[in-house]
Amino acid sequence: MVDYVALPALRHFVLEDSYVLEILESGDTVSIRMDLVYAKDHPELRPPRLGEWAYVREGVLRFSGVTEFEWTDRSVPAREPDGSRSWDGLEVFRLQGREYQLAGDVGSLRIVAQRLEVEMTGPI
Repeated sequence: MVDYVALPALRHFVLEDSYVLEILESGDTVSIRMDLVYAKDHPELRPPRLGEWAYVREGVLRFSGVTEFEWTDRSVPAREPDGSRSWDGLEVFRLQGREYQLAGDVGSLRIVAQRLEVEMTGPI
């Protein structure tokens, strides 16, 4: 079993400290929208924005070619002071073969997919 820090698409992020904003399933794609915390070795690392403790940017973890998706132990996201909702980070993110196992405040996710890519969507 491989931990996320060994995966090229995720090795420069700290998923435990990031926030899950939304999980969407559409056809053979599962997208997890997150506020991603950059690791200290991220090539695009910048100083934290005012009021933040780390450099954070919104992005999407996109699993494509999904053949199986299970989301168990779902929880309700917390309401933030600005009215938005989010869950805490992903404490578990492992890969075995094509099966991704994720767990955290959101509950447990099992995703069998052909590919994982990260798309940064928030402003730099």
